[in-house]
Amino acid sequence: MRITFKQFLIEGGNFSIDGEEASRIDLNLHDRLEVIKTIKKSLIKLNNQFKLEQGLYLWKPHVLADGKIYSGSTKHLFDESIDETKLKKHKPSFGDIDLMIDIELKDKFKQFAEHKKTHTFEHLTLIGSKLSGEQVITLWHHKKFDINIQIDFEGVEFVDNEPSEWAHFSHSSSFEDTVNGVKGVFHKFLMSSLMAPKKFEAIEQMKTKQKEIIASTHTLSIKGLREKYKISGEQDGKKVVVNTQSHDFITDFAKIFKEVFGKEPSESDVKKFWSFKGIIELIKKYMNEHEEEQIVESFIEKLFGEGAQSLYKGDNNRDLEEKMTAIRYLEDKLNIDIHKEKLNDISNAYYKKHK
Repeated sequence: MRITFKQFLIEGGNFSIDGEEASRIDLNLHDRLEVIKTIKKSLIKLNNQFKLEQGLYLWKPHVLADGKIYSGSTKHLFDESIDETKLKKHKPSFGDIDLMIDIELKDKFKQFAEHKKTHTFEHLTLIGSKLSGEQVITLWHHKKFDINIQIDFEGVEFVDNEPSEWAHFSHSSSFEDTVNGVKGVFHKFLMSSLMAPKKFEAIEQMKTKQKEIIASTHTLSIKGLREKYKISGEQDGKKVVVNTQSHDFITDFAKIFKEVFGKEPSESDVKKFWSFKGIIELIKKYMNEHEEEQIVESFIEKLFGEGAQSLYKGDNNRDLEEKMTAIRYLEDKLNIDIHKEKLNDISNAYYKKHK
């Protein structure tokens, strides 16, 4: 699974093809139950057609029926246990529909989608598709609502015909975080920032030269925990490290937790790992004040530093508003004071480059 943060950040509703552009699904304009019913019917039709032509289902029928294919905030839309009034208050519209498919079927589905352009599946007519990393982005016209809907088919690891636990986690969005105004991607940024206290000054040994770096033996991302450097010795009071070039990722929560916090997790600890709010509680429980500050600095760097991405193409005000909501929430719950001048400097520099 090679999904990147850049792919994860792309906000739905920006995709266009053949002059047609995706719209947001506004629950103040369109009945939620009708949205759910019509899309489900269309997916069932698509699944059956895929089986007819490819000889196997895109999703086993029970997986589709149980809603195990929905990811991100799409899961909230289809989760009828979430009260509609509460959902509309905190998430009144959806930019796209995110679905998980077996990464092994991604290429087959890409070809299938290319051949099914203009084909109608119950309520949805396929306008077009394109490949982006490990996902197939598609654009559909919804006949009943007369709007175009973007549906992203995300290739992930499947185990026993359904998305693995890590696939669910890495594509998750906690509704509790949504209520607090915190997007799912910020949860992933905070998770990866947990490794900041593990960093140290080092000398990287390459084939013919050395260079000074700030490193940690392991990195944590939405792909899992990876050993990036091995310590091979010491020089001038600094550790000498060698890049492992490893692409092996650990996705066992207990092992990840132990690497991050140095302790065996309780069942409650693992559950907290699934949300921004929960990770903050873990930081407060297991980290000291200096480590908390390092995590916050790393988090801010991921929002505005080198390589940071915009949440909304062409809308810096909205981008800043949502990033600052997450920062303020983090500052409040950890009860720390973020250096405002430093934050202003890095955010101003970021937006100058993203005009």
